Amino acid sequence: MHDIHDHAKQTINNNNVKYKFLVDTHRRRVVFEVDDLVWAILTHDRLPMGKYNKLKERKIDPCEVL
Repeated sequence: MHDIHDHAKQTINNNNVKYKFLVDTHRRRVVFEVDDLVWAILTHDRLPMGKYNKLKERKIDPCEVL
């Protein structure tokens, strides 16, 4: 029974590594420097109900990286 569990864990780990490799090929690493301006977008989850509008000023704002 322990051998079956070990084999299952190893198979799951191998599949996770393979999946991570495939997903990471589509990602890019973004490194921000100090004084760069970035867009900060607040989702509707952080605002009161009924106040969400994607074009409001407080929603999208350029912020400086400290």
